[in-house]
Amino acid sequence: MRHHTAPFRRHFAVALVLSALLTAAANSQQIREYIYLGNRIVATTSSPEVVSALIGTPSANKLEYPITLNLNTVGLGSISVINILVNTALDGNAACYLAITPNPAQLFLVKDDSEEGLHGPISFPSTGSLSNSQCIVPAAMISYSSSGSTVTLQLRLNFQPAFKGNKILYAAVQTTNGGNSGWQSAAALRVGSFGLDEPNSPIFDGRVTVSGERNYSLPPETEHTATVELWNPLNWTGSEPRIANLLINNVVDGRFACYMAVLVGSPSQLLLVEDGGAGGGPFAGQMDVTGQYAGIGNSQCQINWATQTIDPGDKRLVLSLRMLYHAAFRGYRVFYPAIRIDKPAPQPSITSGWLAGGTVHIL
Repeated sequence: MRHHTAPFRRHFAVALVLSALLTAAANSQQIREYIYLGNRIVATTSSPEVVSALIGTPSANKLEYPITLNLNTVGLGSISVINILVNTALDGNAACYLAITPNPAQLFLVKDDSEEGLHGPISFPSTGSLSNSQCIVPAAMISYSSSGSTVTLQLRLNFQPAFKGNKILYAAVQTTNGGNSGWQSAAALRVGSFGLDEPNSPIFDGRVTVSGERNYSLPPETEHTATVELWNPLNWTGSEPRIANLLINNVVDGRFACYMAVLVGSPSQLLLVEDGGAGGGPFAGQMDVTGQYAGIGNSQCQINWATQTIDPGDKRLVLSLRMLYHAAFRGYRVFYPAIRIDKPAPQPSITSGWLAGGTVHIL
């Protein structure tokens, strides 16, 4: 298995006029307790935190999404700015990247080229909207509510058709006393219909769900089954090796990740990469994908067993992974599936690239 990790783009957008751009906060020890919010278990914390991003039912064309963002602060009056960025990676260029301030109640949207600054502000709620080439944000659909330390922000994002694909919704909150949640990869969503939604699609696609949910949360050391669906328009059987990769981390980085590859065959083999993150090994362990218990692990996760099915049309592979995460891997994580077909030298491999397949919040 070759090292398949692409470089992570670290170009962030310009600072917003009302607040310095939120930066990733260092891991810190925080007081935690567990509460239930809807049907999700979430963790509360003594510093500002993005608790969850709930993605509502989209329009039929999957371009209009209601979003509910739950924040843990000391109340609405403590919030300075909330940032939301939707893209394939944490990059402010060619993104749906907005800032919302509660006092005054204003909306800003970063332009396509983040170096060119901002659209807005406009007040909300109002009949106006802000737009760029990725999305339209109607001000009339923005609202707040608060209960104790929990603040709930509701809004709707209308995505442009050209922005279709698997995306990650990143969110961050900053308070008036300088508290900062840092960017959190809070949810995954599919903009537009493609791939697994269209059985004759010519593009690669992938998603990861738990109990049918693309975004979920759970405490560490909790065994569960993750379902990985991968669409390969070039078929899953053939003379060239087919490899299904899955990287779970907050960015596309194999180091200190839950990073695995499945060599598709009869039987398929699953290899779990060690903490060093090199795709070609060394490996923490391997198992046949037959449903037999193996219990291989690294410092981030443990895979107990795995099974697979391939649809009769030979396009859709479904992996079931019985697994758990370790406490050291707490935080918001993204599922990045990828497909690779190795061709005989000197031909290059065919690859899907890393796909934003889903998210998990390890509490």
